[in-house]
Amino acid sequence: MTDSTNKGLTIANALIQNEELLSKLYVKNSTLFPSDSKFWINISKDEMVHASWLNELLTMVKEGSVVMEVDRFNLAAINNFGIYINEIIDMTGTETISAIKALSISMDLENSLLESDIFKVYDTDDSVMENILIRLQKSTEIHFQEIKNHWNEERNKVDNI
Repeated sequence: MTDSTNKGLTIANALIQNEELLSKLYVKNSTLFPSDSKFWINISKDEMVHASWLNELLTMVKEGSVVMEVDRFNLAAINNFGIYINEIIDMTGTETISAIKALSISMDLENSLLESDIFKVYDTDDSVMENILIRLQKSTEIHFQEIKNHWNEERNKVDNI
């Protein structure tokens, strides 16, 4: 395997791990906030779908049928994002957090993915990779909006007390 292929595999694995960590965080939120369990479980399941899409990409990179433009990805930033998610998961296990805080954190995480342009499509992207990145981008935008809407609902509940 070439250095570029190895780096592509490393990047894809890190992206998969981050999606799985987001899913784990959202499952944890479902247990912390039972009245919102369905909301969190649905988003968690979506994150696992994202991981499966990235697993498809990983397989194609391994097979050589897709070439990743590895220079467009900042592996350190991807890894740091995963470390940060783990810290949040740990924090939610030791601290009592409100639903608003959990939603705020989740909104920030989803927004970070959007602002980082991690799923941005470039002209040099392979068409299969382009399709996966477009799906990831759109689904992340939907997650951000769903979480934001839920945050607004929770905020209104607090304001009306």
